[in-house]
Amino acid sequence: MSYTDGWKIYVEPVEYGETVASDCRYGGVLTDYLRNSLIAAEDSESAYQGQATILIINDYGITELGWSYGSCSGCDDWESRDLASPQILGEMLSSSATYTDREAAEKYSEMLESTNETDKAMAIKHAIKIKWGG
Repeated sequence: MSYTDGWKIYVEPVEYGETVASDCRYGGVLTDYLRNSLIAAEDSESAYQGQATILIINDYGITELGWSYGSCSGCDDWESRDLASPQILGEMLSSSATYTDREAAEKYSEMLESTNETDKAMAIKHAIKIKWGG
């Protein structure tokens, strides 16, 4: 897998292992956690340094989870702090956002549109359709 160049919307949601994010640094930390979840969209790059953001469809609603990574301890916070996988997972989850109902997710999408983040807004709308229909 490789760089997605912006938001990639999966017409049919995919398992986490099929995403670019799963190949990114620290992506393996999420494999077990996301075992029963589907990914509706992502904005990720698997490179020497990069970032990953995924929209997860799960029992709770829609979760946006993202992280960035560097290539060494000088440019990677988690490596510089010598964090283990459970600690990294905790950091990822603490910075995630879950929209537990359609109305909250739609309001978030509208806010994104108002700030010209239209690609991300489209990805959220796609996730809404998958999770709640319509």
